[in-house]
Amino acid sequence: MFNKRFIKLSLAFALLLLLLLNGLHYMMPYSVINPYEYFQSSERSLYQVLSIFIGGTTVTLVAIIIGYAMSYVGGSKPFRLFKTGGVLLIGSMLIAIFIFGFEQFPYILFAALIAVFFIRSHWMLLLVSSTIIYILYIMSSILPSYLSTVVSNYDVIYSAIQEITEYTRVFSSTDYFAILALNTSLLTDNFFSAMYASLFTVLPWILVGMFAHKLRIDEVIEEHTMMSFILFATLVSSSIALKLIQMFALGSYSGNLISDNIAGPLLAISYFLLIAFIVKVLPERMTYPFETLGKYVLSAYLLSHIANFFIYYGVGFSMYGEVSLLQSIITTLIIFVVLLVLANIAERYKITMLEKYIFKDY
Repeated sequence: MFNKRFIKLSLAFALLLLLLLNGLHYMMPYSVINPYEYFQSSERSLYQVLSIFIGGTTVTLVAIIIGYAMSYVGGSKPFRLFKTGGVLLIGSMLIAIFIFGFEQFPYILFAALIAVFFIRSHWMLLLVSSTIIYILYIMSSILPSYLSTVVSNYDVIYSAIQEITEYTRVFSSTDYFAILALNTSLLTDNFFSAMYASLFTVLPWILVGMFAHKLRIDEVIEEHTMMSFILFATLVSSSIALKLIQMFALGSYSGNLISDNIAGPLLAISYFLLIAFIVKVLPERMTYPFETLGKYVLSAYLLSHIANFFIYYGVGFSMYGEVSLLQSIITTLIIFVVLLVLANIAERYKITMLEKYIFKDY
C-alpha cells in the first residue's frame, strides 16, 4: 500500500515542479538568458525564490521517482519495462518536435532504459554505482569548470542575444512550421551529447531511486524516525545554504554550477523524503486527490503541454515574452488545479486515459 501511494503522490508533486520549470521556457527564452539580467526588481526576487525550489532539483527528483517506480514494478518484468520505456521515449521525442523543443524526457528516459540493466541488482551495487558515476561527473566536468571560472575574470553568464531574438520571433509567430523546425533543431543539435551526458547527470539518480526501494524506505523511516528527520533537516538546510550562493552571486557561472549540481540534487532527495513522511503520517483520504493525479500523470503532462502551447505561442494567444513571471506562475498553478480536477473526474467516471494502454502490462 505504501509503495503505490508513495509513487502516485510523488508523481503529482513532480508534475507541479515540471509545470513550473516548463512554464519558464514557454513564457520566455529561458535557456539562453541570464535571469538575473532579464528580470528586474520584484520579478528578480520572485525568480530567486522560485529558483530555490526548482533549480537543479526537478529533473533529479523525477529521475529518483522513476528509479523507485521501476524497481517496484519491474523486478520480475525487465523486458516489459524496457518496452514501456522505449514507447515513452518515442512519445517524448514527438512532444519535443511537435510541441515543446525544450523537453527533458528523451534524455531522462534514455537513462532509464540503461537503468533497466540494474533492475535486479543488490542495493549495495546500486548505491556504489550511483556514487561512482556521479563522483566521476563532478570530478571530470563540474570541478574543472568551477575552478576555471573562479580563477578567471569571466564568471558571468551572458544572455545570447541572437538566440533570444530568434526564439522570440519564431515562438511569437503564427507559422507553425517555423516552430516545428526550431523544435527539431533544439532536439537534434546536441542530441547525442545530451544523451551521453544523461548517463552521468540522470542515471545515478535513477539508481538512487532503485536503491531507496530495495532498502524499503518506509520501514527505515518507521524504525529510525528521528534519524530520518535529522537527515531530512540536514539536507534541506544544506541545499538552501548552497543555493543562497547562487542568489548572492546574481547569476554567476560558478554559482549556477553549485546550485544545479550539488544543492539541487540535495533538495530533490529532501523532497523525496518529505513525500515519504507525508504518506506515512497522513491518511489516504487527505492525499487521495493528488494520488489520483499521479495515477494519470502522463495524460496530465501531455494536456499541460497542449495548454501551454496555445497560451504562449503565436498559433494561440501569443503570450510569449508578454507576461510577467508572477502571471506565468499563476497560469501554471491554474493549469495544475484544472488537471487535478480532470484526473479525479476521469477516476470517478472511469474514463479511459493514456495510462490504460501504456501501463497495461503492470
